[in-house]
Amino acid sequence: AQAASGVAACERYVISMTAQPSHVLEVLTLAWAAGLYPPGPGRRVRTVPLFEGIEPLHRAGEVLDRLLSLPPYRQAVAAWGDEQEVMLGYSDSNKDGGYLAANWALYCAQQRLRQVCQANRVRLVLFHGRGGAIGRGGGPAARALLAQPVPPAGAVKITEQGEVVAARYARAGIALRHLEQVAGALLRSDLDPAIAAARQRVSPEWEAAVERLAATAFQAYRRLVEDPELEGFVLAATPFQAIEYLNIASRPARRGKGGWERWRAIPWVFSWVQVRANLPGWYGVGAALEQAEREGLWELLGTLYREWPFWRLLLDNAAISLGTADLPTFTHYAELAPASARAAVLPRVEAEFERARTGLLRLTGRPSLLAEWPVLQEAVERRNPDLDVLHALQAEALAELARDPAHLRTLLTTIQGIAAGLQVLG
Repeated sequence: AQAASGVAACERYVISMTAQPSHVLEVLTLAWAAGLYPPGPGRRVRTVPLFEGIEPLHRAGEVLDRLLSLPPYRQAVAAWGDEQEVMLGYSDSNKDGGYLAANWALYCAQQRLRQVCQANRVRLVLFHGRGGAIGRGGGPAARALLAQPVPPAGAVKITEQGEVVAARYARAGIALRHLEQVAGALLRSDLDPAIAAARQRVSPEWEAAVERLAATAFQAYRRLVEDPELEGFVLAATPFQAIEYLNIASRPARRGKGGWERWRAIPWVFSWVQVRANLPGWYGVGAALEQAEREGLWELLGTLYREWPFWRLLLDNAAISLGTADLPTFTHYAELAPASARAAVLPRVEAEFERARTGLLRLTGRPSLLAEWPVLQEAVERRNPDLDVLHALQAEALAELARDPAHLRTLLTTIQGIAAGLQVLG
């Protein structure tokens, strides 16, 4: 491709699930075998490590530091003008550790990566692998840029996929407005003294508090997903198994054989959205807020919410996830699960939902979860009656699918209809 059309035709190799330096060096070795290394005129390859799980994000700075200490790798980076691109995975980190822990791991990884690149005199370009649903890093793109711990230094990359492409770019006026917002946020993130001051206000005390809350949220989330009954619940009470028959998302829905650990992140998030639980966008927040109150951190969290854009955005997005969920609808789907699975999962979800809802309302002082977003609140109220019909049809098709595979067509149709109504594919 490079020989025919130039280096720009095919120059980046994104290395999914990067966890150690050898994962990147293997690609560089293949590049050497293919004549793309050492870099030369008209032939070179750019390796882009993608850190996705919680532990790989924790070790991202260490892995990159080790790579940059190796002369062959440093030579490859020098060929790109001493610029290192790193991709951050929002979907798999959320699936691995839950909403709060994943967002905190992503935040810390950006800080450490920047420190490593500065120490090695390399320019860092962050590539944010965001999806449409909040559980996959979705939400207002401009606000997300302003809440990042690292100034973008004039460049940032963000994935646009699924329904987000149509929502943001199908109409010229909307596309222009969105691009203006993102470009404005990029400039402000680098040049606005108020944004720089907000970053500088973040103290070790604030970070230590969120570190403890993230650990609490992580434990709450892992107790749910590691329950052996979870698999039976998801397979029976959500359309997870049917999603791979659609021409969207990750296929197949699982990486080989096995339970929850082998499930792909996009169908995992999409399944919870379809049944109106939105679980990947809030689960664990309630446990964290409850822990904060027990430890006497409530007033501090109020300060963080007012003065730390990252923390405010994290909680606001959780409020949107909760506010657009519909627990009675989810409870109806839960009736499809085996009794033991339902007893293991449903009470946990209901209890954590109530903890998160109560805690967020108290912390923000809002009368309702979506009070800050009246247009969205009205949209939810308007669409719910129509969606209720589709949910009823989908639940019936799920219940009958094992007995009669012909119900798969109905199931796939309702999946598309509900996704269109919610305007979220995942």
